[in-house]
Amino acid sequence: MFNILRRPNFWVVFLGDAIFCGLAYFLAYYLRFDGDIPAGQFANWMKTVVWIVPLKLACFFFFGLYKGMWRYTGIYDLENLIKACVISSGIIFFILVLKVRFVGFPRSVFVIDLVLTTTEAPQYHLPELPRLNALCCPSELNGACGVQGKEAS
Repeated sequence: MFNILRRPNFWVVFLGDAIFCGLAYFLAYYLRFDGDIPAGQFANWMKTVVWIVPLKLACFFFFGLYKGMWRYTGIYDLENLIKACVISSGIIFFILVLKVRFVGFPRSVFVIDLVLTTTEAPQYHLPELPRLNALCCPSELNGACGVQGKEAS
């Protein structure tokens, strides 16, 4: 499992996940407060982002999101992604309840963060999706879609 640490692509994806996890957490605050984050809440974000992002990355690593190529992603990988996001959010919630009893932290931020993390991560990991034209008319890739040789009227 630790052999993947030697791959250079691992570190690129890992850094991307770190950026996206921090961004998802910030966007959760941004959406919760309609773009105007109070100074006290921003201070809470600054205090917690330094341990929340590494916790999420550790969960991603533990659930095997970095092994294998995402080109061949299946339902099993999606299931592991959802597990990693839910477990990391549960651990965050548990730590904040034990540490500060959620005083000064809006609970909705962590629900929004869970949704954003779950929906952002697959978009970053998955390969480029086929174009809409290819989905609507797969034969267009070969030039056989529609009427050929005639101009559209």
